[in-house]
Amino acid sequence: MQLFTTDRAGILAGNLRKLQRIFNENIESEYDINIVDVISNPEKALQEDIIATPTLLISTYTEDYKIIGDIYNAEKVLPLINRIKNNESIYRVPQLT
Repeated sequence: MQLFTTDRAGILAGNLRKLQRIFNENIESEYDINIVDVISNPEKALQEDIIATPTLLISTYTEDYKIIGDIYNAEKVLPLINRIKNNESIYRVPQLT
């Protein structure tokens, strides 16, 4: 997962804790959140077609999901997390059988 943001107001740490709490309470497997500051790394934002911040980009094996805006709100984030969890794993490489 990648969190595209601008930490102009200095509130990223508190909001990141909220986001991590949502994931910790609802995701059974491990995950990583990579923070991308679009001010210092605009090329990455352009590469991923990020048009607003904050944007949480969740890449799966088949597609990318973006949550734009109030990503620290569990009511907004959980439906997408559950949809992704039901369709495919985004947190670990599938085991070969």
